[in-house]
Amino acid sequence: MSAVREARVWRRCRSIARKAPAYVAKKYQYLAADPSFFWMSTVARFEFAREWATRPKDKGSGIAGSSPLIRAAHDSATVLKTLKTEGYYVGFTLVPDAVSELIACARRTVCYGDRDPNLPFKIDDRAMLEQKLGRKLRLANHFEQQLEWPVFSRLTRDPWLNEIARGYLGREPLFLRSEVLWSFATPATYDERRSAAQELHCDINDFKTLKVFFYLTDVGPNNGPHQYIKKGPVKRTLKHQMLGQHCASIPDDTLLSIYGGNQMVTVCGPAGTGFVGDPYYFHRGAHPCEGCRVLAQMEFGCRTYRTWYFDV
Repeated sequence: MSAVREARVWRRCRSIARKAPAYVAKKYQYLAADPSFFWMSTVARFEFAREWATRPKDKGSGIAGSSPLIRAAHDSATVLKTLKTEGYYVGFTLVPDAVSELIACARRTVCYGDRDPNLPFKIDDRAMLEQKLGRKLRLANHFEQQLEWPVFSRLTRDPWLNEIARGYLGREPLFLRSEVLWSFATPATYDERRSAAQELHCDINDFKTLKVFFYLTDVGPNNGPHQYIKKGPVKRTLKHQMLGQHCASIPDDTLLSIYGGNQMVTVCGPAGTGFVGDPYYFHRGAHPCEGCRVLAQMEFGCRTYRTWYFDV
């Protein structure tokens, strides 16, 4: 073994030894809080477990309900086929009135800098807060306040979205959680980008979930577009299945060298652009180089749990 390789192995062993106690402690907390969540978070990383646990119970009507809020470019059968073969579907839009109402609600509702509940502010007061802090904010979100906005609440119950989720999940979809997130063009380190989900990663929030996204601002290549690697002929390696969400620690270049043949897709579009995907497949919100991106997202799953990753 070369000296360089040996040094790398030792660094990795030391890193594992340092992180192992915290990992075991966290798993114990999951087990104590909710055994079903413990088992899901342990085994749902494996593709065979995902498929076995989500064997279809309800194939649905096959006919998506109409939506007063969404305009789709394709019928539901095409959407579901694309989701199942590519992991994502891009091709629907939120009506302009709904976009305007959502962004107006976001502007007048208190948000929280860098997802910190101790940093509340109105978005128009961002510069004032940054001056007080002596640093720039990278993010701001509204936690669950968006559920009080009438138009957002209607989106969570939208018949077209729920029929798509039903068809993909093979059962009655359960609304799990949502977020409205502001991403600012602020310099960020690798660790800061990673903590903000701006590096390639996967989410395992149930045996199978479906996330719906809407841009509330125009998003071009420099505004932090959503990017994902298509589900494709290159299957996830057993090592990466075992790592699960810890794949986020793998450099993007490494993941792209393995799965890039499945094609990396960058989603750009005007305010109102909508898309839907299974967050098990590698994705990221690119770090904005200019401007500000506002994204609304909601997640549907198969089960609800008494706890979640951030609750313990």
